[in-house]
Amino acid sequence: MKIPSKVKEFYKTLPEKHVLSVLFAEHELILEIMIKMKDANSQLQTLSGYGEADDIIEELQECSKILLDTETHLLREEVLFAEMIAKNIVGPPRVMIMEHEMLLKSKNIFFNIMNDYSSFNWNEFKIQVNDLCIKLYYKLWDHMQRENEEIFPKAYKAINDDELWSKMSDECDKIGYELISPI
Repeated sequence: MKIPSKVKEFYKTLPEKHVLSVLFAEHELILEIMIKMKDANSQLQTLSGYGEADDIIEELQECSKILLDTETHLLREEVLFAEMIAKNIVGPPRVMIMEHEMLLKSKNIFFNIMNDYSSFNWNEFKIQVNDLCIKLYYKLWDHMQRENEEIFPKAYKAINDDELWSKMSDECDKIGYELISPI
């Protein structure tokens, strides 16, 4: 799955350090991790035992850790969502916040399975990993697509206050950046 060109064009019009530019750039990096996870899972599903899987398991462990480490990204999105709610754009941000909670649970389960893989028999492990990878891939893609194509542009139109964007940027800086830094 790719981010459509017309969506990328919107973010290219924003200043490089704009809150929305940073969130979008992180989405692009998260998508790369998701593709890496999906490809590694596909390879894992072709193997017949743990003896062949060391490199693939290591790659999936790395993906699970990075996905779990995106929590500060979610917190920074929620800074934006709070301002949207303050502007009476209530439904979409609240749905995204609820989805953050559900996605975080799935990311934690994936991380725990990948780091405790030896406690599973091989077939059970493959089934669990396959289910989680597919679920995370499609749910994360759908979630980020709605943010990129609908919610972030709606926020940009609704918040016509450079001082407020600057305040949100400062709040985001205080939370921190795990994937990229706008500085």
